[in-house]
Amino acid sequence: MKKVYIVRHAKSSWRDIELEDIDRPLKPKGVEAAYDLGFKLKQNNELPDAILSSPANRAIHTAIIVARVLQFSMHQIEINSQLYESSVDSQIECIKKTGNQLSSVMLVGHDPGLTSLVNHFTALDLEKINTAGAVCLQFECATWDEISPENCTHQFTLKP
Repeated sequence: MKKVYIVRHAKSSWRDIELEDIDRPLKPKGVEAAYDLGFKLKQNNELPDAILSSPANRAIHTAIIVARVLQFSMHQIEINSQLYESSVDSQIECIKKTGNQLSSVMLVGHDPGLTSLVNHFTALDLEKINTAGAVCLQFECATWDEISPENCTHQFTLKP
């Protein structure tokens, strides 16, 4: 079995309109929501083997907060530029590059890409993943190369 946790970054701030999109920070409310997400995952014993994050400030900050709550080493969070403004194909490519010795991976990124990824693998037909929300998909396969809509099961969705 392979498991993918798809996490949309928490609520970001638009206060400084001079900032580039990639540099926007989390709002205080977003920080709280990221902690809440981490606690929900921990409470349900949902612990990824790897965390991949978009290079955007808000995504990295979300990944760090969730990792801290899950007691996952923040030094092991992989920043992957393919997860910023990414297509479904590039997200799947990131997942497939995960070592087969790992059974689960968490992607922390952005919409609309992450919602498109969920809709690619499932029949959920989501409109959007909420900020600081997560969707867990499980694949009945032995390697990451084998993940497909045919062997995918939606495990749960977490909302802030």
